[in-house]
Amino acid sequence: LSEGTRIQMGAFKFEHEAQGLLEKLQQQGIYASIYRP
Repeated sequence: LSEGTRIQMGAFKFEHEAQGLLEKLQQQGIYASIYRP
């Protein structure tokens, strides 16, 4: 993303939970990604 605003939607203990939210957001046409620190 070159422009816009970035927000964090959640913090998850298990990656599969983050993946579930990612898929729900993408189904709504929202760009989402998982960040692993």
